[in-house]
Amino acid sequence: MIFHYIAKFTKNEIISLNASSCFLLGFHVVF
Repeated sequence: MIFHYIAKFTKNEIISLNASSCFLLGFHVVF
């Protein structure tokens, strides 16, 4: 039950993390 909650939470976290990491990676590559 706790694992299921964490899985749901991390799914949203991965989406936002992926977007921010892509932005940071692009920013790092440009500079």
